Amino acid sequence: MHPDGLTHKEKFRDEDIVIPAKKYVLMDYEDAILFKSQFSPIKTDAMGQHDRSSFKVIKIEQDKADGTEPIFVKKWICQMDGREFPNQDELLAYTEARYGDQTFTDDSLEANLVKAPIVEEKKRGRPFKDKTA
Repeated sequence: MHPDGLTHKEKFRDEDIVIPAKKYVLMDYEDAILFKSQFSPIKTDAMGQHDRSSFKVIKIEQDKADGTEPIFVKKWICQMDGREFPNQDELLAYTEARYGDQTFTDDSLEANLVKAPIVEEKKRGRPFKDKTA
């Protein structure tokens, strides 16, 4: 979909991907999302103007020949015991009821934590008469 009808070339997962203008390449949906979101810097010419050949104008579409809808299954899994839930609310209620009294501590973080010394706060104001000369 490049406005100037230029070919897009980019390296993705150790492969050189070449997408001619107004053409397409077949990719898994997850790979297509990663490819589209992959950072590719905008090139500039000698005058500092953006080189339009480096613009990334990509649209993800379902392959018309396949005819099937992509299926996305979200699983809500408790990380403590591996139990699956149909939605996030049930998972949160379960974990709060079952594991709400437990806290997570990382011993390596605790060992690296620097204990700051307790500094007494200075008393402000004028000292009492018996402490003055």
